[in-house]
Amino acid sequence: MPSIFADEWRECLIAHYAYVIRLNDERTERTLRGVMHDAGFSDDDLRKIYVSATAHVDDMPADFVPDLEI
Repeated sequence: MPSIFADEWRECLIAHYAYVIRLNDERTERTLRGVMHDAGFSDDDLRKIYVSATAHVDDMPADFVPDLEI
């Protein structure tokens, strides 16, 4: 039986992974990737989190349109 807190756990993992990426903490990222994979995140999921965590609107030109397919 899945935990009633499974969704919250995944949200916490996503937030922590994004935080680690923003800090450029490579050591923690390596170990956290394993935890993320064990929790069911794919490499594609991790790439999406990485893009979201590192995207800065202020670095984009005024006419920039994001790729909504990502």
